Amino acid sequence: MKVLLVEDDRPTRDLLAYHLTAARYTIEQAADGVTGLELATLLTYDLMVLDVQIPRLDGISLCRKLRNQGITTPILILTAYGSEDSIITGLDAGADDYVTKPFEVSQVLARIRALLRRGDRGQGVPSLVWGDLCLDPALAEVTYQGRTVPVTPKEYSLLELFLRHPQQVLSRSTILDHLWTLDDSPTEGAVTNLVKDLRNQLKRSGMTESVIQTVYGLGYRLKDLPATPQPSSSSQPDGSTPVSHAPSPAAPEDIHQGADPSNTVAQIGELKAIAARFQASIRQRLMVVEDAIRVLQAGVLNPQQQTIACEEAHRLAGGLGTFGYNTGSMLARRIEQLLQQNQPLDSSAIDALSATLLKLKQTLAAPPQSLTRAEPLTGTGAAHQLVTLAVAPSLVEQLGQSAPNQHWQVTALDNLDGLDQVMARVPIDAIVIDLHGSVPAGEAFGFLRTIKQRDPEIPVLVLSSNDCLAERVQVARLGGDRYLVTPATAAQVLDSLEPLLPSSCPISQSQVMVVDNDPMTCAAVTNLLTPWGLEVVELNHPTQFWTALHQTQPNLLLLSMEMPTFSGTDLCRVVRQDPRFGHLPILMMAAHPDTVTIHQVFEVGGDDLIGKPIIGPELVTRVLSRLERNHLRQPLACIRQPQAMFWPQFALHRVAHAPT
Repeated sequence: MKVLLVEDDRPTRDLLAYHLTAARYTIEQAADGVTGLELATLLTYDLMVLDVQIPRLDGISLCRKLRNQGITTPILILTAYGSEDSIITGLDAGADDYVTKPFEVSQVLARIRALLRRGDRGQGVPSLVWGDLCLDPALAEVTYQGRTVPVTPKEYSLLELFLRHPQQVLSRSTILDHLWTLDDSPTEGAVTNLVKDLRNQLKRSGMTESVIQTVYGLGYRLKDLPATPQPSSSSQPDGSTPVSHAPSPAAPEDIHQGADPSNTVAQIGELKAIAARFQASIRQRLMVVEDAIRVLQAGVLNPQQQTIACEEAHRLAGGLGTFGYNTGSMLARRIEQLLQQNQPLDSSAIDALSATLLKLKQTLAAPPQSLTRAEPLTGTGAAHQLVTLAVAPSLVEQLGQSAPNQHWQVTALDNLDGLDQVMARVPIDAIVIDLHGSVPAGEAFGFLRTIKQRDPEIPVLVLSSNDCLAERVQVARLGGDRYLVTPATAAQVLDSLEPLLPSSCPISQSQVMVVDNDPMTCAAVTNLLTPWGLEVVELNHPTQFWTALHQTQPNLLLLSMEMPTFSGTDLCRVVRQDPRFGHLPILMMAAHPDTVTIHQVFEVGGDDLIGKPIIGPELVTRVLSRLERNHLRQPLACIRQPQAMFWPQFALHRVAHAPT
């Protein structure tokens, strides 16, 4: 599958290209809309990913031009504007889907897979099958008779190309267009060598029948299945061979056959290089914004300089959120909003710009934040900022009297215009909206929708005079964090908001113990979690678990299910029996996360299950989510919700794992 990625922000483009390449896509990159238009017109792509705010030709205009030219390739747009109007504009221009910045790479990959399934090129069964040979696009894995075939990314892409076009003769130039980018500039001899390598790899995996047939003078095609099937475990009782089938379970020792531990080191090194380039871009963009603020303080900023500074703040907001700086992203967004004003900035707006930039620099001096809600920037002992929207004056008055005693400062507003002005001055810690207060319920719901689209991390408490399930569901769908039935006292409102604030014990100070007899898995977990401020303790010998647990006293346990002497399920049962450690969040790791395994995890008291090979973003998200829950509420050791859950296996950067 070939994807055109048009994104002007280099670190974001590098990060997306890295993960898309790891997911076995061939990536062509462009940094502006004009170049993207030329590439899209010249070459054939299976999907295009377009950023909205790109130079020379913006993403929306590029999308319109492509559709006007009759190009029907699926288009996914990336936008930092989460409002309904901007999203509708993109979809009306011809885009098939959108992702708002900051985004999770896993979300982008899931949207891409969905678009490819929806399009003509991606239809069919989830797995592409030729006899006993199976290519699973979801796992980016090739198997033969249930055993993994260790293919290179280019070999994988070539096999996928043939399996998706079974009746088509593919010339060498066509294969070059699908598998290589313009920067690679390979010759047709590269195609010949690649076909030879794929044939040899399949032969070494036990295939006696050639999959690829040479059509002399024209190219290659997928060979027809033999009329008489070879004896295999997949043959039917009547001797017929099924057209497609799911691969049989592989033996554990074969699952990661051919995995190269050096690949993990190379992947980590590449990710670090991408992060380093992003850090360098942060410094450059901050300097542009800082220079603009200095000019404003000294005199008048010309429109061109203001536009450039606004664009840099826009790119900062998107990039910071993508790389884990959630609070920094919010602050950059406020700077962008202030610089977007058409009228000249007054002294109060300039002061707000300067103060927000200072807070942004302080935030960026800390490690990247988790995917969870960021800590307040008001400082230790400072009052939390609470904004009320359309709340009855009597309750606002009560809140104003009670708030200082609980370290809150209350600002009462009637509309979103006032909220924008407040957010430009200080960070907001929570918002209270009354559905049946001074504005109609429909308008109040609009407040909630807009707030959650702009800043989904700000906690919002919704007041309502109706204890109605339908209304509760609507609030939940819009992202409301708490629902409180009126009449309610000021104490009830503030008490309901308290659990939504970041814990006094930051997640970044938490300690995670990973228990796995495979040192590579332990090292991989450490490399993935350490950048998020977590301390990881590795244990390779489960027989020493109890001693290490008492010495370490971790905040979360990661236990491998398959270990000698004592399995992960044994250790989980032991922990749940102990009054001291029974409340700890426990995440299990298993190479075969099937239904039986999932039920077993919940039966012994596990909180979650992570499949092997470990997928970086999935591990980080699940660990941080469990730590946040543990910080925000009292442990409920006796309550379990044993429900079977399946998680999509995103083909992101995979960690090599060699089970024993």
